[in-house]
Amino acid sequence: MRLATGSVVLAVSALVAITLFGQGGFRLLRLLLAFPAYAGLLSILEGAMSFCVFHASRGTYDLFERIAVPWGRSETRRPVESEEWRRKDHRKARLVKLEALVGAVFFGVLLWAF
Repeated sequence: MRLATGSVVLAVSALVAITLFGQGGFRLLRLLLAFPAYAGLLSILEGAMSFCVFHASRGTYDLFERIAVPWGRSETRRPVESEEWRRKDHRKARLVKLEALVGAVFFGVLLWAF
């Protein structure tokens, strides 16, 4: 679900850039599309890694999440017991967010340049 959602967000961002801004003006406004690109890339990375940044930031995990919404009610959500594992999850979450940020900046610069 996250892979599909992220792919759709990136595709829509690119289409918006192409159709609304074209080859002409509003080049700086194209950089604003880096924000939805960040969300899309973050979603794609989470789906590809089977990792939830939100759960990692809260120190929880949920292997049986039905609706893919980490902030709703879940009877299967559990806390990460080990402090070492929590630290590793936090570190991985920061890396995933950084990768999404770098990709979004690259996406924005590409849209700005063309």
